[in-house]
Amino acid sequence: MKSFWKQVKLQLLVHFREPEVILWGFIFPALMILVLGFVFSKKAETQSVGVTDASKAHPAYEEFMAGLTTVEMMKVVEGSLAELTVGATGGEVDIIVSLESEDDGPSLLMSYVASADDPKVEVRRLRIEQIVARLDRARVDARDVDESMFWGVQHRVLESSDDTRVNATYVARLIPGVMMYNLFMGCIFGIGIVVVRDKQRGKFKKLATTPLSKTQFILVTSLGRMLLMVFQVSAMVLVGYLFFKVSVVGTWIELVFAVTLSVWMFLIFGFAIAAVSKSIEKAVALANVFFVFSTILSGAFFSTAQMPEFVQTLAYLLPPTSAIELVRGVYTYGDSIFAHPLPLGVLVGWFVLSLYLATSRFKWHED
Repeated sequence: MKSFWKQVKLQLLVHFREPEVILWGFIFPALMILVLGFVFSKKAETQSVGVTDASKAHPAYEEFMAGLTTVEMMKVVEGSLAELTVGATGGEVDIIVSLESEDDGPSLLMSYVASADDPKVEVRRLRIEQIVARLDRARVDARDVDESMFWGVQHRVLESSDDTRVNATYVARLIPGVMMYNLFMGCIFGIGIVVVRDKQRGKFKKLATTPLSKTQFILVTSLGRMLLMVFQVSAMVLVGYLFFKVSVVGTWIELVFAVTLSVWMFLIFGFAIAAVSKSIEKAVALANVFFVFSTILSGAFFSTAQMPEFVQTLAYLLPPTSAIELVRGVYTYGDSIFAHPLPLGVLVGWFVLSLYLATSRFKWHED
């Protein structure tokens, strides 16, 4: 055991002596958070208005949509009330409107917001009322309709809303995304490719003659890397707090568990790539496949909620997507890890599969 911890310490010291570790492990992710955080932190100024599909049956639908498109800094999203409600509770839709006709009264415009406590709620409602009033005046002046078609506006709050999710800023979502994305990239490139390279150079031939087993080697290397990643995670959390006043909403115990499980799985996944790759070219190809798909589908930088359902399902099968969902749930929204059973199950599944491949297919050197 004493020798085991000595090897872990040696691995840690070796990593810190490499300039690339400081650059890609600390400086680069911190710069990503700072640049994207400052660029998109004011993204909420553009109002996102969700219009229900049921509104299309209303006789004034086309006029109302035309009125929305003339308002500066207003983005229109269409969908069912259920879909838009998910978007509102997730912070992607600021206000939902629905045009409804009543047989025994005037037409109504229903507006829904996720939280009445949001300081910008009244501004959003006022903008909708102004559009309605302007359309009413135009319709009366043109004498297109009689007085029975005058609109009324009613405002409601969605019962399924979650203030924590609605009020979460882009930066609060970005930090755990960059954190897990960067750690995953570090594992697939820093372990998957490096181990294959060292194996081809014959660095592990001497280890084959020692009592050190393959499992022990994987554990030693993984634990050394995990201790290094503790510093990386701490640095990114600190950057978020110092520059954007973003702190951990959930419990630290659950956050540590979520990060540890994710990082451990990433590390074993990196060894799995090295185990199934007989050449650096194959390891690079496998790493690049996961790099491309993870960059697009992981949700680290931007939400995947607007993507087709089958794409979202595919995204959840990627290791970083589930890790980001789990860590973001605790870090940003204050959820329990058990509130995210699907990401938790996917991480455990990848961990078991990766461990099997890493221990059964790994060789000290290629024949």
